[in-house]
Amino acid sequence: MPDQNPVSARQLERIIELDRLLRQNRCPDIGALAGRLGVSERTIFRDLVFLRDRLRAPVFFDSGRGGYRYSAPHRFFPGISLTREEVLALLLAMKAAGPIMGRSFEARLRSAVSKVLSAGGISGPGGEGEGRLGPPFQTV
Repeated sequence: MPDQNPVSARQLERIIELDRLLRQNRCPDIGALAGRLGVSERTIFRDLVFLRDRLRAPVFFDSGRGGYRYSAPHRFFPGISLTREEVLALLLAMKAAGPIMGRSFEARLRSAVSKVLSAGGISGPGGEGEGRLGPPFQTV
């Protein structure tokens, strides 16, 4: 069933910035977050609820410090849905770009691709740069 409330590009930008601000562990209050991001306090509240409920981020209000923070370390990576063709395109792009951009870039690209693939339940590029679809990977 398709998501009834898709995330806009602007909301995604705010979510990423909120995540960055909360990781600083300074406990900003909702007014400070709203001012920093140039939106209303209500919008920030909705974004915090989205982070907590949809992305399962451990966001909470610390009453002792008067602001929001994470209760535990976590990895912020929204779920991704890739088709088999998109996975293949990603792996082919990695193989094609590596030799053109040099070894240093190739290593960083391999690391990034491995992270994306593992987030989707796919075994990452091996010694030969090949990826294979793992059983938990769900295609769309």
